[in-house]
Amino acid sequence: PGSCQDILDGGKPVPVEPLDDSHVVAVVPVEERDGVARQAVESASIAVTDGLTAKQIRALSDQVVAKLKERGIL
Repeated sequence: PGSCQDILDGGKPVPVEPLDDSHVVAVVPVEERDGVARQAVESASIAVTDGLTAKQIRALSDQVVAKLKERGIL
């Protein structure tokens, strides 16, 4: 869904670069990384849980992004 969802939301496609003959790598601009991480956590939370509220999912996303920043990943 990544690039396709961005386009549907009025954004631009996520650019990719060839890694080798069989693989490509998506390059996510630095300013979009927080949002991409939040979206991944939210999608995973919805996919694997039944009882989390929207507020709890947002809080979880915020915590994950904060931890990733703390560790220098984002």
